[in-house]
Amino acid sequence: AAAAPSSPPSSSSVDILIALHACDTATDDALWYGIDSNARIIVTAPCCHKEVRRQLDPYISVQQQLQQKKPDVITAHPFADVLRHPIYRERMSETATDSMRALLLEMAGYEVQVFEFIGGEHTAKNVMIAAIKTKRVPDTESLHKRLRDLAALHGVKQLQLARWMGVSLVDCNDDQASLVVMKNAARTVVSSKRMPPLTKAQKS
Repeated sequence: AAAAPSSPPSSSSVDILIALHACDTATDDALWYGIDSNARIIVTAPCCHKEVRRQLDPYISVQQQLQQKKPDVITAHPFADVLRHPIYRERMSETATDSMRALLLEMAGYEVQVFEFIGGEHTAKNVMIAAIKTKRVPDTESLHKRLRDLAALHGVKQLQLARWMGVSLVDCNDDQASLVVMKNAARTVVSSKRMPPLTKAQKS
């Protein structure tokens, strides 16, 4: 699992960050450490996507109940026939989580690719997120809208990486008020939040 820094890193302290099978939100912690350290390259292989799954399950259940009670008023979820199967909820949680992480990395000024890095016969957790820092100024407003739309489709209101970055997943009247990602010269500056120091349990 990825380890949080015991002290705030300097902008030049990390060149390449690699996190393999960091469980659930530990991947988000690793991604934020890379972003906050202005890492040139970030490579992560996520494992477990429980944070989004815990939000997707009740959201879909409520949508199904409402649609059954008022079929003439409430439109069925576009993926209703897919997400009624638990196995596909699990896979959709993985897909949605890593897609939102990719958008957040793009908001932070990275070029992102998500791909299979090893055969499924070795591990089912075979997706890799690779991000390279660029000098291009990201269109944060457009990316933020796409992020909110994706989150809304899956009933997601919280994602650890979004919390670290200070980016809201919920639509609001003033988009600019919820955007903490700002343009500064040739690079993007994210919120000044820092990861907490490791506890003794985490160190072990």
